[in-house]
Amino acid sequence: MGLELDHLYSLTRDLIREMRMLKTGINYIMLGAGLLLALAANAQKTVWLDNTRQIKNLGPHLKYLRDDSQKLTLSQILSSSYQKKFITHTKANLNLGPGEAVVWIKFNIKAAQPAKYLLEFGDTGVEEITLYRQNKTKQYIPTDTLGDDVPYRRRGVKATKYLFELDIKDRNVHTIYLRCYVSEVLTFPLRIGNYQAFLEDNHHSDFIMGGFYGIVLIMIFYNLFIFITTRQLSYLYYIFYVIFSVLTTGTLKGHTLEYLWPNQVFFNDLVPVYAIITGVFVVLFANRFLNTRSTAPGFRKFSNIFYGLFALALSVYFFHPPSAIGLTFLAIITSSIFVVILGVVVLRNNYRPARYYLIGWATLVLSLILVAFSNMGFLPFDAAYSYVIEAGMTSEILLFSLALADRMNYYRKENDRIIREQNEFLEREVTQRTKEIEQQKEEILAQAQTLEDSNQYLKQAHTKIQSSIQYAKRIQLALLPMQKQLAKKDLGFFVLYKPRDIVSGDFYWFAEVEGKNQLIVLVADCTGHGVPGAFMTIMGNNLLNQIVRENRVTSPGAILTELDKKVITALGVRTGKSTRGKSKNKVQDGMDLVLCRIDFDEKQVVFAGAKRPLYYFRNHQLDVLKGSKYPIGSSQYANKQFDETCINYQKGDAMYLFSDGYADQFGGEHNTKFMVKKFKSKLQEIEPSPMPDQKEALEQTLEAWKAQEKQTDDILVMGIRF
Repeated sequence: MGLELDHLYSLTRDLIREMRMLKTGINYIMLGAGLLLALAANAQKTVWLDNTRQIKNLGPHLKYLRDDSQKLTLSQILSSSYQKKFITHTKANLNLGPGEAVVWIKFNIKAAQPAKYLLEFGDTGVEEITLYRQNKTKQYIPTDTLGDDVPYRRRGVKATKYLFELDIKDRNVHTIYLRCYVSEVLTFPLRIGNYQAFLEDNHHSDFIMGGFYGIVLIMIFYNLFIFITTRQLSYLYYIFYVIFSVLTTGTLKGHTLEYLWPNQVFFNDLVPVYAIITGVFVVLFANRFLNTRSTAPGFRKFSNIFYGLFALALSVYFFHPPSAIGLTFLAIITSSIFVVILGVVVLRNNYRPARYYLIGWATLVLSLILVAFSNMGFLPFDAAYSYVIEAGMTSEILLFSLALADRMNYYRKENDRIIREQNEFLEREVTQRTKEIEQQKEEILAQAQTLEDSNQYLKQAHTKIQSSIQYAKRIQLALLPMQKQLAKKDLGFFVLYKPRDIVSGDFYWFAEVEGKNQLIVLVADCTGHGVPGAFMTIMGNNLLNQIVRENRVTSPGAILTELDKKVITALGVRTGKSTRGKSKNKVQDGMDLVLCRIDFDEKQVVFAGAKRPLYYFRNHQLDVLKGSKYPIGSSQYANKQFDETCINYQKGDAMYLFSDGYADQFGGEHNTKFMVKKFKSKLQEIEPSPMPDQKEALEQTLEAWKAQEKQTDDILVMGIRF
């Protein structure tokens, strides 16, 4: 029995061990499948080189890693952690837009047979490109370094674009690494092919660019000859525009480094500067050619914005070139669109030379916009392998030749027409004026005596009117209350009273409440100023005396309600419902005012206003009490209500009653209104000072603001301190 148990135990143990081994095997199988799937997902396409004349685009076969720190080394890049960070690129062109960074690129190639191939980097604006290949010991080493920071003489293959020689000696798959440092536009056009393929391709490119540069040189000398002959600045601006635009294009294509300064790589970094100068001369030429000083003066002023934008881009370039690239693109695109719009506007103003100008700029602007958007990564084609700018510039140059000739012909005909019309006009004018002079000679003698009599009469009338107004001023001043009523109540105060004319439409009014230790204070701004306003102040003064002194109405709200009714009645409109608010006999005249009743026993101020506020200070803090939105006297409102606000005052508190004349005074550097905001700030500044000093400060501020300007309105400001 014991042997059977031992045998059963042994069988069970073997079964458990086999099950564990099976589980481990399954795990290894699943792990291997996962690795295979990961490798398949991350697999990179291999470019097949068949040694034909076909040049292959490497864009869809690239993987890249952007290194903004610019510090990664090849050994780090080859590590598994960074290999996982490479991004697969599937589009035709790798374009990461404007910026400054180091970008690592890798791709796989396999040759059908051993041969020498050329790897072309089409963007000549890249600062430095280093190519890494495996040596015989399978170690990656740098084989060549090119870029616009590298003198032309150091190139292994002397060509406009950067060419790396790849000597493929077997049929194995080779992984190539490129380290690209770029400080402007992160675009990476890569192609690969054999020597014969690139020889044929460059021959085609050289033919096109040679024709382009030939046309440009012919037009530069042609326009220079015209400028020397005519001395018109439009031709000079156009010459500089063409020179710097061709300089920009030639640098981007690599021709300037090859033919102009092969060992001075510094000039390659100035492409944004060339583009900025080109843009400046574009705007200068457009304004001069289209004569915008007379045909579109508003647009001429607006064009100054672009000069500022180009100046900003130039300033930014010397501190952070990558940021300047985007700003330069923005300035070029917007200014290009602007000169086209400017041409449309001027053409609509019947300026005929704008026709060819507009067509020429339209072709060039279209090419500039396409290239700019391509460099920013918005369009699928690569500007490095296209001739969009060259085509646009050639069309523009030819069309501008027609435009300049048409402009000269236009001005010649215009000058002939103007001279002919002026001669005819002068002949008619001379004949007509001769007759008129003879006739006027007699009339002048008669009119001279009449004018003398009229002047004498006017002087007498003016003297009488001035005397009457001066007398009215004395009457108005006599109607104003004595300021000693405020002093008698032991109040600190000032009254700043400045009529715009001899008499004023503003007035102030005091009244002591009979039988009570109360004082009613009012500041009013009547409709108009001068004599009409003065009549309104007299009427307001009389009506207030009736309401308060005779009828003994002392509630501020009730005073305003009663005054509103009496003003409307006095100006000829009944207060009944049948007339108020109707257009017939409607009254627009009246007054805006602020009224306060001061109770010295209760230490209380009751305020009511008609479209005027009360400024109240406690502990030097301003509180604005708004009055009713309704004026006194205007009949356009069917129902009016004047609310009251009650304040318990403390010793040291201050309040200010005023018309709108101070805030509405024009002056200052730009001849604008003083405004309520400045008036508040001034009161907050001077409020702690004694009342007489406040008055002096307000007067000095007003005179400094007004300077040589005339007084805009009547001014009245009253300050009271408890």
